[in-house]
Amino acid sequence: MALTDYEKYVNTEALLACQRPIASLVNTHELFFQVTHQAMELWTKVIGYEFSVVIAEIGKDELHEATLRLHRIREIERVLVDQMAAMDTLSPADYHPIRMTLGHGSGQESPGFNSILRQAPSVYEAFEARRQAAGIALLDIHRDRRAHEALYALVQGLMDVDSWFQRFREAHYHLVKRVIGSEVRSLRGVPASRLEHTSREALFPELWRVVNEVTRLDWPSY
Repeated sequence: MALTDYEKYVNTEALLACQRPIASLVNTHELFFQVTHQAMELWTKVIGYEFSVVIAEIGKDELHEATLRLHRIREIERVLVDQMAAMDTLSPADYHPIRMTLGHGSGQESPGFNSILRQAPSVYEAFEARRQAAGIALLDIHRDRRAHEALYALVQGLMDVDSWFQRFREAHYHLVKRVIGSEVRSLRGVPASRLEHTSREALFPELWRVVNEVTRLDWPSY
């Protein structure tokens, strides 16, 4: 039977062949586990691409379009957090046979996840270059957001993306703790408990630090 146009465009034949054959599954939970992670890799690939678009749009001073792309990334991150919630349905006993096929692999080895970490500094550099070209301090963007509406919206978009990425990392830590435990070590020899600390690491730390300055200036008694 000839492939439909939909099947050709989505490349379903190749996509649906990416999973282990049903007859080779170690248990009835492995297909769910593998598809969930493959979907996450696809979504993080999209995030990486959208980051590159954000950088290009900021460079062209198209701040509204860059902000819209950040909103898209934020919504993708919501999906990733929800997918992590679906993984909570996997019990430790059901996961361990799967882990035997995975070895000591870790989500920290994810190409898409690591691409986001690598690209984040470039995204912030693009923002900083535009801010400096405008001759506006980051603090002033917050203190007079109406006068700097486009830059303020961009800042909020960046913080949204950062916030949801931290939620995703936190959700991953709680999943690992629930299904594997906090003492298991990854392929890199790092205990799972380390994920609790890295989940708090911001992509754009300066954007969070300046909020403290705003508060100190407006409410020094804090």
